[in-house]
Amino acid sequence: MAPKGSRRFNGKSRSGCSQCKRRRVKCDRVGPICSNCSRRQEPCSYLGLLATVLDNANAASGGAPSSSRDVAPGQGQAAAAQPSTRDSLTPLPAEISKADEAELKQHFSAHAWQTFSLLPDPKQCDVFSRWIPQLATRHVFIHQAMLSLSALHLCYLAPPDVKRYYALAYQYSIQASNYFRLAVRDVNEDNWLLIVMFYMCNGIFNFYRPFMDEKIMRIPCTLTPAASLHAMRSGGQFADSIRGYLERSPIRAKLQQVDQDAWARDPENRAPTALAKLAALEQWLRHHGGSDQTGGGGGGGLSSHDAATYSAALDALADWVRGLPGGKPRMSCHFVAWPTVLSEAYYSLLEANDPMALVLFLIWNGAMSHMPRRWYMVDWFARTGSVAAAELEKQSPSPLHRLWESLESEGDGTSDTGTSTCCGPGASSSSVEGAVPSQRTTASGVENCEEGDDGEQQAPVHNALPEWSPQTLSHSSFPILPH
Repeated sequence: MAPKGSRRFNGKSRSGCSQCKRRRVKCDRVGPICSNCSRRQEPCSYLGLLATVLDNANAASGGAPSSSRDVAPGQGQAAAAQPSTRDSLTPLPAEISKADEAELKQHFSAHAWQTFSLLPDPKQCDVFSRWIPQLATRHVFIHQAMLSLSALHLCYLAPPDVKRYYALAYQYSIQASNYFRLAVRDVNEDNWLLIVMFYMCNGIFNFYRPFMDEKIMRIPCTLTPAASLHAMRSGGQFADSIRGYLERSPIRAKLQQVDQDAWARDPENRAPTALAKLAALEQWLRHHGGSDQTGGGGGGGLSSHDAATYSAALDALADWVRGLPGGKPRMSCHFVAWPTVLSEAYYSLLEANDPMALVLFLIWNGAMSHMPRRWYMVDWFARTGSVAAAELEKQSPSPLHRLWESLESEGDGTSDTGTSTCCGPGASSSSVEGAVPSQRTTASGVENCEEGDDGEQQAPVHNALPEWSPQTLSHSSFPILPH
């Protein structure tokens, strides 16, 4: 028995974090923060050490480096990885091909990770360059989600055997959701960061999924303006569930992918154009609204109820535009801000293709079309904008229709409503920033990787949504990080 007060010798841990080495205690080497640092709520360098090892391995194999900085600094209460969830889950199905898995891992580390971030420089985004690959080594649902994203990117690049990658993308996505539900029962201090990482992967998959189905399997994309807003609003449930944890986290800005300097360098300001249209619509509402008639949003007289619905949606949209840096959505919380605050009455009007509801949607969608142009998102807003514009064109001319036509002719045309042609590798892929061109596609990846620019920022986020639970997750859920 060791003498009282003596310290038990645990042996050297050469690959442990520097904090444990300094204290001369054994590091359990569980990233992104070891249990000793988690208990003391102090910074942990372990994930950064692992990333350095991977950087060296990637450099030796010609893969993409991570970043030169330590990862996940000072995130005591943000510790996401306790003992591995892989140990508590059933083994992966035997039919999964190890060759497929190795190929997808290689493609992710060499090419795909560069295309997901909203930041101008993908190497500045630790989420995809470091954290997700490292957490994938300890948590099976992150591992499967990462493989799903890699297969999704290959589907975008459209290699000759694209249907094989299509099947793999869905296979890994569904498995990731199933393993997630087994491993996560609620949101707490220990797992919230893991949940954020998983939901970011899930959201990327679901932005591109309808267009992957259409392009590869010829399944028609039936995305409508109302469905688009509902999808964005569903992310608010998730945002509320992790808001407190994110606000206290020292890595909040990195998770939200904030780059104030890049936003400040952008000379273009889209806000005045959108606000001028909203001011004209507000004046039109004051002149035509408030009657007891029920002639619809385009007629000469509006019911008091509809006028109040339009006015509330318009005011919220104007506040949202003013909160955007340069009038452009820069970060994921911008996607959810306006859809979350809208009333059920507005959603009902939009589902009925009400003219005023469609016009307000087109202004929102036009602002969304100026977000960072990433390959997995551009088709979404281009398609919904085209659908809304087509619905307006089919309707009988009214004073509101004529006003909207005049506002559009005074502005930049279709570019301000998001109704431009959908982008894809077979169309104008060079205009999609953050996408790897599909000039040369091989089984292990692509050549000629390029990255575009653009960033993101903050806007008001509104609450009043049903309580979210990890058990409500499906592989069609959308993630939105709160402001």
